[in-house]
Amino acid sequence: MTMQRTIVGPRAGAICIAVIAFLAVAIAPARSEPVKYDFVDALTIELEGAETTTGTWSDEERSMVDRYFAQLEKIAPRLTNKLNTGMSKLGPVHVLRANSQYWSVGYVRQVERGTPTYLILSDNFFKAYDQDADETGYDGGNYTFWFFVRESVHLAELRSAAVGEELVARNISHPIGWTIAMKIANANKIISERGLDPKKYAFSFDRNDIDIVHRIGVPTKYALRTPNEMLAEVITASVLAPNYKPAVDMKMIIEAFLRE
Repeated sequence: MTMQRTIVGPRAGAICIAVIAFLAVAIAPARSEPVKYDFVDALTIELEGAETTTGTWSDEERSMVDRYFAQLEKIAPRLTNKLNTGMSKLGPVHVLRANSQYWSVGYVRQVERGTPTYLILSDNFFKAYDQDADETGYDGGNYTFWFFVRESVHLAELRSAAVGEELVARNISHPIGWTIAMKIANANKIISERGLDPKKYAFSFDRNDIDIVHRIGVPTKYALRTPNEMLAEVITASVLAPNYKPAVDMKMIIEAFLRE
């Protein structure tokens, strides 16, 4: 049996005013600091269960990455500020160069909480650089920059989590984590009712049945893969997809994550 509670009277009014105020705050253009990052050559780390030595950067590749960080700072200053979280303990973001054996485009890695964070870009990132792609149905535009912004959200989530603390998207005791968990459960229920497999749906990049995620205010199928991917996809779409209109609960997630 489903139990519903209706709030009436002054308390309801106060809650409504609080929510409206929360969403309607005029956010002045944030002053951002440039993201602190460096390029690391020939670092040996464990990736995909194997010890791997990363590649060496060319000047052209460095310029490509510099350009994307500069674009990110310009269009998403609060995200770049969040990327600088924990600078005194974690140091800069280390950008690594790897072959395409392991990933289609790239990867974000932190060996363990409280250690430096890595943004690992593969051969395919540079081969597809500035390539257009319509992955979302929301005019997301440039595929590799979409990927770059999304991985920056993952980095920001890692860098802002304290040692021993659950990542916010997976923490169901946190409003962000709880809302995301409910969103994924709701979507998976609709997907199953249509006779589809939720896991296969989340990994499909065509636009078949894209209305399922759009109906609940989520930009992409891939957002249903994990709570962390939903957080990253929603924030990326809010930055890059002008036609994406996040639902109220998604707006609250975006604001809560970027202000913490």
